[in-house]
Amino acid sequence: MTRTLAVGFALALALTLPAADWPQFLGPTRDGQSPETKLNWDWPKDGPPVAWKLDVGSGWASPVVADGKVLLFHRVQDDEVLVALDPETGKEKWTAKYATKYRDDFGFDNGPRATPCVHDGKVFTLGANGNLHAFDLATGKVLWARDVRDEYKAAK
Repeated sequence: MTRTLAVGFALALALTLPAADWPQFLGPTRDGQSPETKLNWDWPKDGPPVAWKLDVGSGWASPVVADGKVLLFHRVQDDEVLVALDPETGKEKWTAKYATKYRDDFGFDNGPRATPCVHDGKVFTLGANGNLHAFDLATGKVLWARDVRDEYKAAK
């Protein structure tokens, strides 16, 4: 299944200005609220113009924003993929991926389901199959990886 991520002009513009990061699920303070002020809410009737679009794979992980990058964690075929995008253009800065065998028992969605978290120059992801990774935020290089499902003897 392929989906499209569309980024509105207002979001893209806000990301190019000095702005707070949105480094985890529900934002910097995990309450879904932004500390940003002076945003332009005077949008056209149909909303802000789309700045760029990107076809993406499956999953339920929301994008996060940190250090001038939009980070998207999704699944493409049999790989879980973390991609860093330029917020202004949508162009890829780097991509990291690894194989996954996870299959949803109900055929609904094969993940991933966990939103990436950014802290101290690192991006952390937890894939649907229990693969926990730390990536370097600047380069996408894998810093370490663990199979937590196997380590904790979870049912397969």
